[in-house]
Amino acid sequence: MDWSRESASKHLEKLFLAAAEKGDKKAMIVALENKGHFNTDCVDSDGRSALVIAVHNRNLDIIKLLLEHETGLGDALLRAVDIQYTAAVQIICENIKKRNLLPDALYCRALNGDLHPDITPVILAAHHNSYDVLRVLLEFGARIEDPETYTFTTEEFTLQQSVGMINVYKALASQAFMALTSDDPIDKAFSLSHKLLTLSERNYEFRSQYEELAKQCEVFAADLLSHVRDSTEQAIVLNHDPDSWAITGKFNEPYKVQRAIKCYQKQFVAHAHCQQRLIERWFYGLPHWRKQGEFTCFFLSILMGISYPILSICYMLAPGCKLSRLLRIPYVKFICSTASSMTFLLLLGMQAFDIDVTSYNYTLDENGTYPQFNMDVFQKTRPPSFSETLIVFWVIGYTWAEITDVWKKGPRSLKENFAWKTFDFLTISLYWAWIAIRLTILLQ
Repeated sequence: MDWSRESASKHLEKLFLAAAEKGDKKAMIVALENKGHFNTDCVDSDGRSALVIAVHNRNLDIIKLLLEHETGLGDALLRAVDIQYTAAVQIICENIKKRNLLPDALYCRALNGDLHPDITPVILAAHHNSYDVLRVLLEFGARIEDPETYTFTTEEFTLQQSVGMINVYKALASQAFMALTSDDPIDKAFSLSHKLLTLSERNYEFRSQYEELAKQCEVFAADLLSHVRDSTEQAIVLNHDPDSWAITGKFNEPYKVQRAIKCYQKQFVAHAHCQQRLIERWFYGLPHWRKQGEFTCFFLSILMGISYPILSICYMLAPGCKLSRLLRIPYVKFICSTASSMTFLLLLGMQAFDIDVTSYNYTLDENGTYPQFNMDVFQKTRPPSFSETLIVFWVIGYTWAEITDVWKKGPRSLKENFAWKTFDFLTISLYWAWIAIRLTILLQ
C-alpha cells in the first residue's frame, strides 16, 4: 500500500513538473489544489524545481501561481537574475517580503553547484551589469559587503576563497552598481580602482584579474566625464568635493583632478574635457597667450622670471593692484616660483664658495710673519654675508607659505599630501636648524 502511494506521488510530481515545463496553467491549478498528495518542491533530473523551470521559460503566469501557493523558493531568485528577467525578480522579491523572509532569502545560493558558492543574486546582477535588476534588489535591501569583512562560505586562503573575493570585487566594480549605490560615482570609481591596483600587488597570482577590474573603473570615470555638456557642468564635475560641497559650494580648485592624480587615473586626467579645463585655468588671465608665437612666449616667460622680486614686493604691499594680480595667474605663479627656487639654489652655491677674504685681519705676529689662515674659523666667526641674509629671508618666506597653506586647507591638506608635507617639514626643519646653529656661533 505504501509502495503504491509513493509511486503515485512520484507520478504526480512528474506530471506537475511537466505542466510547469509546458506552461499548462490549468494542470498546475489542479495539481496545486491537491498538493497534499505530492511534494511541490520536487526537482527534475537537472535539479530544477517547478518555480525554477517557470523562471527559465519566462512564464510569468506560472511563477505568480506558484508563489501564491507559497511553494519553496529555492534558488529561483538567483536564476531569475541570471537570465536578467526583471519582472520575475520583482515578483519574487515582493513574495519574499510578503512571507517575511527578508533579508535572508535575498542572499540565496545556487543549489546545483553550477555557480560559485559565494555568488548571491545581487552579486550576479552586478556581474551582468543589469541596472533594472540591481535597482529592484537594492530597493528590497540587498547589499554587497566589503570584501575585507565579507563572510565567505569557503575556507580562508584557498582557491575558492580567492575566486570568491574576485567575484565580490567584480560586482563592486560594476558601472550599474556604482551608479546606484554611490552619491559620487566618479570618486567611488577612483578609490575602488586604486584599491584594486593595490590588491594586484598583494595578490600577485591574480594580478591580471585585479588590473582588469581597476581598468574598468578607470574607464567608467572617464566615460562619465564624457557626458559633460558645457563649461558650467565641467567646472562642477571637476571641482566637486564631496566633503565640502554642502558647506561652501565654491569651485576654487580641481579637486577631482587632484584625486585622479593621487589614485593614478590616467584616462580621467588625459581626457579632453579635463585637459581643456586645466589649460583654461592654467592661462586664466592671459586670454591671448596661446595665440602668441614660441619666441614671444619664451621671451615673456624669461621676463616674468627675472622680475619676480618686483612682483612679489608689489603683491605684499598692494595685493589689489594690477601688477600684483599677475601673480594670481597660475602660469605666472609657476614661472615666479621656478625662478625663486633657482635663485635659492644660486644663493646656496654662492654661500658654499663665498669667502670674503677682505674682512680677514692680516697682521704680522711677533716673529714678523703672517698667521696661518684658518678657513674653518673664518667661515664660522665672520658676520652674515649678503647671500646668507637672502637665504634666511627665503627660508622665512618658504616657511610662511607652508603655514598659510595648512591654515587655509586644514588638517585635510596634511592627510592628502602626507608624504610631500613630511618632506617639506623635514626640509624646513633642516633650514631652521642651520639658522639656529649659525646664530648660536655668532652670539658665542
